[in-house]
Amino acid sequence: MNEFLNMGGYAVYVWSSFGVFFVAMFIDFFGLRSKEKIIKRNIKSMIKRKTNSK
Repeated sequence: MNEFLNMGGYAVYVWSSFGVFFVAMFIDFFGLRSKEKIIKRNIKSMIKRKTNSK
């Protein structure tokens, strides 16, 4: 198991790249969720304005 975690001497590079990848996925996921909420809110307000103007 220790040999696997050591990655043949490249553990720092391998595990840090995994860490950077997962941090990027985390930021991307929550960034998209917040953008989705903003877009949905804008669409709802546009629909509301359009129905009130008729």
